[in-house]
Amino acid sequence: MLKAVQEVRDALINYRKEKERSASLRDAVEAARAAEELAKDQYRNGLSDFNNVLDAQRSLLSFQEELAVSEGTVSRNTVRLYKALGAAGVLLKSSPAVINIILPKMSLIILRLHIEQGRYHICPAI
Repeated sequence: MLKAVQEVRDALINYRKEKERSASLRDAVEAARAAEELAKDQYRNGLSDFNNVLDAQRSLLSFQEELAVSEGTVSRNTVRLYKALGAAGVLLKSSPAVINIILPKMSLIILRLHIEQGRYHICPAI
């Protein structure tokens, strides 16, 4: 039983960390996009050479690639979390004595996950 709860906790932590990383990368992509536009403007106005544009484009592409990988990891971590919640739910059904202790925590975890994903309705935990 404790292993199932630990798996849920670990899955939630991994999900949140990667979600934060993804948000940071989204900001980095926007900053790199602005830097690329600035480099293009400077090139068009004769203030810099085309190497600066290429460097800015490389940087933007690199951040976009990292963001795509991060978003995939967020999706995988979401699946892991739901699997862990399902496994914990099966254990809870077989151990009714702990339902009053564990179920409220699991319900909060699911509610937080739905709120973070933009779903504001409450779904049943199990």
